[in-house]
Amino acid sequence: MLLGLDLGHLVSRLLTDKNIHLRGIAHPFMFERDSEVIMLDPSSFDGMRLVGAVPVSAANFYKLLSRKSAVLLYPGGAREAIHKKGEEYKLFWPEQSEFVRMASRFGATIIPFAVVGEGDLLEVYINSASSSH
Repeated sequence: MLLGLDLGHLVSRLLTDKNIHLRGIAHPFMFERDSEVIMLDPSSFDGMRLVGAVPVSAANFYKLLSRKSAVLLYPGGAREAIHKKGEEYKLFWPEQSEFVRMASRFGATIIPFAVVGEGDLLEVYINSASSSH
């Protein structure tokens, strides 16, 4: 996962193909007005809310699960999304994975998945852009 670039496609396909409204849990920074200044696409600020994303917190996760919502959570959070060189395929999960316990409490099914290659695509794009100058 690189900056969550995979999310738009995943959320839209689940909605159109399976009629599943996936509610994302995102870093609180994504909901702050100040974040618009440095985002690649400032409309992301409003787009996150429009598709039902909420800031990450135990309370928000609990509320979504209690309403039987389909929830998208990256256990490694921002640390995995903004990885360092050489960490492309590493997981950074917390010592205590409380999300598992909470999901179990509500009988929620956990579906692990991975997206591989988006960082490679960005690297190819950057390399091709720099070689054309």
